This record gives sequence, structure tokens and C-alpha cells, in this order.
Amino acid sequence: MKATVSRDVALVRTSPKQPVRTYERRFLAFISAHRQDLVELRPEARVDRLIVAEYIAWRRRSCGYGMVAVDLDCLRGAVEVDLPGVDWSWLLTLTKRIRAAAPRKPRKYHLVTSEQLYALG
Repeated sequence: MKATVSRDVALVRTSPKQPVRTYERRFLAFISAHRQDLVELRPEARVDRLIVAEYIAWRRRSCGYGMVAVDLDCLRGAVEVDLPGVDWSWLLTLTKRIRAAAPRKPRKYHLVTSEQLYALG
């Protein structure tokens, strides 16, 4: 029997009235599509180092390391709220390392004011 993402979301959320966040849907879509063996597990068993490494590789096909770091940070925040008794410090460390290694966007040139343009002629 193939589980759907909506069923997975119901297993993760502590209250059915809480909104499903995009990063949770993305992680659950990854689990539904690539790790069917995790669908029946408890939510805290779904997030471990190996699964997160696979998730990072999956996300890297569609976005850069900066966005992967944002996704992981949001996922960490969600699991800390949903599963408060579990130690998620390793996920924070991983997120910080990925964010530090991500290439920085180049600085944009400062805009030229109308006074500077008028002074140039």
C-alpha cells in the first residue's frame, strides 16, 4: 500500500489545525518518493544523519547550498517544535556548516543618486 504525502503530514503534525509548512511538505515528498521504508516509522525516526544527507543530495539537484541550508534550518525548527524531547543539535551544526560553505552572492553596486548624476553632467 503506497502512503500519500497527506497521510505522512498527518503523522508528523501534532495538531490537525496547524498549517503544513512548505519545507515539511518538501521533506515528506522526498520520503514518499525515495524512502518508502520510512513512511510507517514514527516522525523522530525519519530524521537522522543518513536520511538528511540523502535529502541534501536530492535538494541540490534543484537549488544551491544556500537554499538547502534554509530548508534544513526550517526543518530543524519544525521538528524541534513538533518533537521537543529529541536532541536536534546535530542538525543545527550541519545547517551552519552548509550555510558557511555556501557561495556568497556578489555585492550589488550602490545606486547613484540624482545629485551625483547631475554633478557628472
